[in-house]
Amino acid sequence: MADRGVHLSATGALNGTHSAERMPHLERYWSAADPDYCDGEGAESFRALLRRCDAALARFAAIPPASLVYVFGMGSSSRPRARSSPTPL
Repeated sequence: MADRGVHLSATGALNGTHSAERMPHLERYWSAADPDYCDGEGAESFRALLRRCDAALARFAAIPPASLVYVFGMGSSSRPRARSSPTPL
């Protein structure tokens, strides 16, 4: 993946807030369990994140087996796909 996942809108109401101020929003987010929810402009839904992960995995699968590949990323972009995959990645 060439870019990092953006889960919250940088221009949204939560920008610049403290964790206690964000907690009610986070509780609503998790209780709704809506994979298509998008926080606003510049953010992505959980389903969009999974599509990006799938696209990256498809690009990796197309690389010749003898190739040396380095992948750097944050767990927030790799864990969701790994946890939802029927086979280990």
